[in-house]
Amino acid sequence: MTLARNGGTALSKTFCPLPWTHLATHPHGSVTLCCESDMTNRASEAQNLPREFITLHNTEYDFVKIMNSDLFKQVRKDMLEGKQPAPCSKCYKLEELGNESKRTRDTKLLDFSIEDAQRITHTDGTLDEVNFEFIELRLGNICNLACRSCNPQSSSKWIADWEKLNERKFDMPQTMFDWPLDERFWANLAEHCNNTRKVYINGGEPLLVDKHMRFLEFLIAKNLAKNITLVYSTNSTIINDKYIDLWNEFKQVEFMVSIDCLEERNTYLRHPAKWDKTIEAFDWLHSLGHKCYVLQTVSIMNIYYIKEFWEFFRSKGVYVSHNMVHHPNYYSAVNAPQHAKQAVLDKIAGMPFYDSINNFLNQEPNTLAFEQFFKENERLDAIRKQSYSNIFKEWYQILKGTS
Repeated sequence: MTLARNGGTALSKTFCPLPWTHLATHPHGSVTLCCESDMTNRASEAQNLPREFITLHNTEYDFVKIMNSDLFKQVRKDMLEGKQPAPCSKCYKLEELGNESKRTRDTKLLDFSIEDAQRITHTDGTLDEVNFEFIELRLGNICNLACRSCNPQSSSKWIADWEKLNERKFDMPQTMFDWPLDERFWANLAEHCNNTRKVYINGGEPLLVDKHMRFLEFLIAKNLAKNITLVYSTNSTIINDKYIDLWNEFKQVEFMVSIDCLEERNTYLRHPAKWDKTIEAFDWLHSLGHKCYVLQTVSIMNIYYIKEFWEFFRSKGVYVSHNMVHHPNYYSAVNAPQHAKQAVLDKIAGMPFYDSINNFLNQEPNTLAFEQFFKENERLDAIRKQSYSNIFKEWYQILKGTS
């Protein structure tokens, strides 16, 4: 086998282990390089997936075929030649701003080096064998919430509101989202798990998809669970005791809990979640003795309130991480006017996340997107009988320049 090689320091600026060791599935069955790739963003918003998208359906769950698709081969080839592949631009842009990216995080976490990649990769980017060290599963779109920054492709709860907003039927058939119910998927995936060290499970809401319990049982039966960290992204609305015994068989279990604001503001953003039920479910997860932290999705809607949110969960001894909204663009806090951005920065001065928020807000705003934010929000408010201007009154007045 002839290997693709490239010496020097350029590799350290471009290499990511994920195109070699990683599987990322998405609710409608597409497979992308990772959850941050350019194709992921386009797939999440697509009404009909373009032909270039790789899907579990059109590959019949053949993971060798998926990993040796033209896209994956070209990305591996580019990285080993010291180039920055276009689908990975989001990570490179974050790093240019001085922020940590998924690429830098996973390069530290995964036991797979540039030298390992060079050793097993043909010059055209092909791999002879596929062994997943890191698996990300987004198990269809079944969900009980319709969060503001989400969409019907990721949440079945969104479909009715989407149809009212667009005055037409949501035309992606539910069969596109039902692949987690197909035994062939789980059977074929199990063949590539001997080296697996991390499994990330999302949805929809993954605790509503019991089918994945069979996969956990397989990992336990094959004595693989003891080497695997299991990570769930959950919306903190489900209490399900039947998973507890399975979770205890794994090396480590982590819960990445999605909560976006406190009390009625969280209900607005994560419709129709109730705050008391959200905290009850969170406290249940936290009580299980596994690692538990909060992932706050930060948009133009709630960025003004991140300080008190952080303080609330830190008082519980819980770490808070920020997920900055990029899509849809009109929900990005980057588009807030300068005086509003400064109000946020003044409020969070001295907080440990100040620099990362400051770097993010320093990006060029889109004035048209800022205007679109109010229009789109008001349309959805009318359908849901909610009022952003009342629930987020202080921040709304700052955004409008009337405070």
